[in-house]
Amino acid sequence: MPDDSSAGSSPDIGALGVRQTELPHSPAVGFAEPQRLADAEDSGNFACHLDRLREALVDRTDNGY
Repeated sequence: MPDDSSAGSSPDIGALGVRQTELPHSPAVGFAEPQRLADAEDSGNFACHLDRLREALVDRTDNGY
């Protein structure tokens, strides 16, 4: 677990994979839920990481991610 000095600097993208593994048929969620799961404080930084994952690992639909 990262210490407080690195909080918000690098989103825990693995948390999103865990959610998908545990709940593979769960409904799509809005941007805020994956950001919360990744414990990412900076929404702009998180959006950049999420965009990089969209083609390979993350699907975005009209209903969310």
